[in-house]
Amino acid sequence: MNGPVLGMLPNTPQSTAYTTNQDTPGPIVGGFVYQSLGWRWNNWLVLILAGVFGLLGLTHPETYAPVLLRRRAEKLRRETGDERYMSRFCYKDGEGDVLELVVLNLKRPVIMLFTEPMWYIPPYPSRLALVNIPV
Repeated sequence: MNGPVLGMLPNTPQSTAYTTNQDTPGPIVGGFVYQSLGWRWNNWLVLILAGVFGLLGLTHPETYAPVLLRRRAEKLRRETGDERYMSRFCYKDGEGDVLELVVLNLKRPVIMLFTEPMWYIPPYPSRLALVNIPV
């Protein structure tokens, strides 16, 4: 059982935490599907479920508070013509540019790869090295 899941649960027996773990039913269902329908149907089942839940996700309304507040402020600015309606989550000039976000999110892992040292113990115990390892 991983730590974040146990940290979110109240002080109850840990056996109840196993029922909330999302990884548990996958191998069990996959084993039954494999035995009864064959190994190819495991992939088909995953594809079908991904499609169903993807469509459900597209029809679900937005619930993230910063997005809702930003949309409300934009609507009020449009309706009233008053530019004072601002959410603290509204984009400033130049923010929210798609190209800038893509560059930023591609640049971060590369910077971390070369600036964050990790201990690596090679297979030979006499050599302990501080190296950068792409994980």
